[in-house]
Amino acid sequence: MDKPLKTAFEVQSELREKWLTTLESGEWYQTTGSLWACNGDTDAVKRFCCLGVAMEMCDPDDQLMKKNHNDALLSSAGVPQIVSAGGVMSDKVREMFGFYDDSGSLEDITCEWVDYNGDATQESLAAMNDEGATFTEIASFVRNNMALVFKENTDGK
Repeated sequence: MDKPLKTAFEVQSELREKWLTTLESGEWYQTTGSLWACNGDTDAVKRFCCLGVAMEMCDPDDQLMKKNHNDALLSSAGVPQIVSAGGVMSDKVREMFGFYDDSGSLEDITCEWVDYNGDATQESLAAMNDEGATFTEIASFVRNNMALVFKENTDGK
């Protein structure tokens, strides 16, 4: 007998949980100010912001971020410089997760997250990432504030 198809709610919930678990895994390198970055060498370590991790999870074939290392700028010594994808999360990935917007803005901007310097920030997951929150800290914040981070699940639950 075939397994019943998953509802949109179940699929979205599983995707969110997979993303949070990935952020908590310690297996991804973090960057700021960009969805991803590396030094232009195709064997280099790629670094991602928290939203770049979501993009990478949904885009393993690189159709959305276009991480083209061939466009790397070379220094006068022929050393690859930093290559990155600034910008924001694609609409497709935003909708898959149910984020409010492409920077992971919080629904209720009166909510405050305190960064490692003790400064309050309240804008978005991108701002948390860029202001020094670790992936683990971001995942913890999201787990404790799901309604602030995500719209209702796609089937209204």
